[in-house]
Amino acid sequence: MKLIPSFVLIAGLCSVISGCGGSSSAPTTATGKFIDGPVGGLTYVSGALSGTTAPDGSFTYEIGKSVKFSVNGIVIGEAPAEAVMTPIHLAAVHDPNANASSDEVVNIVRFLMAASTIDAHGAMTIDNTKVVPTSSHTLAFSNTTSAFRNMINDVAPGMAAVSVSQAKTHLTSSINSQCAGTYTGTYQGFQTVAINSTFPQMTSAMPGAGGRNQGGALITEPTILGSWTITIKSDGTASGSTSRGEAINGSLSNGITFHATVGENMVWDGKLNLAGGSLSGFISYMSTGRNQGGGSIQSSFTGSR
Repeated sequence: MKLIPSFVLIAGLCSVISGCGGSSSAPTTATGKFIDGPVGGLTYVSGALSGTTAPDGSFTYEIGKSVKFSVNGIVIGEAPAEAVMTPIHLAAVHDPNANASSDEVVNIVRFLMAASTIDAHGAMTIDNTKVVPTSSHTLAFSNTTSAFRNMINDVAPGMAAVSVSQAKTHLTSSINSQCAGTYTGTYQGFQTVAINSTFPQMTSAMPGAGGRNQGGALITEPTILGSWTITIKSDGTASGSTSRGEAINGSLSNGITFHATVGENMVWDGKLNLAGGSLSGFISYMSTGRNQGGGSIQSSFTGSR
């Protein structure tokens, strides 16, 4: 009797399992929203899924896949799919620092506004008749706003009526409305302190200031500074307080950038994560400690809605 090598049997078994659909599990999906109004009627493709966004901007995407958006065949961008998508997400693929003032973001918003009907509340509905398809199905949205305007006239004639400032205002207003709410979190970091060889008590010191403290050694220790509550309004203004009673006053700018003064000597700079509803960033804090020259605390803040 002729023996069949074991590796052939294993290969055949794997083939049978594969043929029976053992590896053809359905993709995991989730629902996202495209926000710039919101935008309804926007064509999208994510993995094996495709369709047009609902009036509220919602779409279904494959988790772990990208999503591509287009208008009458013209692709406006593609980015990793998230629960909330904006023109900023599409531009961030090429520029991680993209915001509502970036040329590519402004160009996408102007194009969408020119290709839509917009109701009194800012909701947009794509009207494909307002866009003339191009043979390449692409446009250089990354161009400067002036160069893009000249290039786009034949594709979306209505874009000439949408100014750069109108586009920025429309997007930031949409994002501010999406982000409005109360956020809570903590702020913490590391404090640099010096152990004075003459006086054993620990005093705050600037990094590298050991020589000024009579040879004392510098150490860095974790410091829990407290908790905070911030309310962001639909106009982008923000206010709140820390658990230590320090007032927080700030605002959102460029859609996702957060800046605030906290108490008398802290400045908080960070970003909003639209999909996760989180707010985080870094703190610039210069104290006037008991040692001459003050001290330094390098810290951060993080929280969510």
